[in-house]
Amino acid sequence: MFGFGSSRKKKPSLFKRLIYLVVLLSSSGGFGGWALKDYPMVQNLLSQITGEDVATLESLESLDAVAVKKKVASAVVEVIRNKAFDEFSKPGIYQVTIPKVRLDQASFKPGHTVDIQAKVVKLDPNGRDATIWESKPFGERLAVVGKDELTAGWPVRNFQVAWSPGEQIVVEVYDRRGGLFVQPKRFALAPAGPNSRDFPLKSGTFSLVPMRMAENGQGSQTNQIEFASQRIGDLAQKNSTQVAERPIVIK
Repeated sequence: MFGFGSSRKKKPSLFKRLIYLVVLLSSSGGFGGWALKDYPMVQNLLSQITGEDVATLESLESLDAVAVKKKVASAVVEVIRNKAFDEFSKPGIYQVTIPKVRLDQASFKPGHTVDIQAKVVKLDPNGRDATIWESKPFGERLAVVGKDELTAGWPVRNFQVAWSPGEQIVVEVYDRRGGLFVQPKRFALAPAGPNSRDFPLKSGTFSLVPMRMAENGQGSQTNQIEFASQRIGDLAQKNSTQVAERPIVIK
C-alpha cells in the first residue's frame, strides 16, 4: 500500500541451492565438520539427492562423502541441462548465428568450384514464406571439390527470429554456382521429430538433407549445419481489442 515491496522472501531456485551445497561440500571444513541441524537447507537437499532421511543425523560423517559429491554433481549437470532445454522451448525473440556449414564431397562433381550459401525462411500458416536472413550479401564462400574442405560460416553475422512453438522455419544451404545446364545442389535442415516443440535453430550441430528428401529423408553425418543461439527477449503482447486509427469527428 505504501509502495514497499512484499515482505515475503522469494525462495531461491533449485540451481542456486545446489550451488550453495557444492560450495559447502568444497569448503575447508570438510564433509564431517558440520552440525546438520544448523543447515536445514542442506538437510532438505541431501534428502532429495540421496533418498535418505538425513534430518536425524548429527553430522555428515555417517554419509559416504564421495558418493554424495558425485550425486550433487550429477544433479547440478541435470539442472543445467534442463535449463538449456527450457530456454529453447519457450516462445520469444532468438538471436542466431551460423558458425559453420559442412557439405559432403560426394554430393558434387570433382573439380567443381562451389559457392556455399545459406538462407533462412519463415512460413506463415498459409505457407507463404518470408526471408529472415541470407548469406548472399556477405560475399562468396568458394571451395574446390576434391581439393578443399567444403565448409563455410558466418559466425559474426547474427540475425533475430521471433518464434512461437508450432511455427515453421526452413533453412536452406545451396551451391550458388550450379553450372549452365545443371541445377545447383540444395540442402535443407533435416526435420525434427514429430513431438519436437523446440526452437528449430537452437544451438547445436544438425544434419542437412537434399531438398527433394527434406520432408522424410535422414540427414547425413557429412552434410551438417551448426547454430549458435540464445533467447534474448519475449514476444510483444498482442492487444486484445483493435482500435481504429482514424480521427474522431464530433457533429
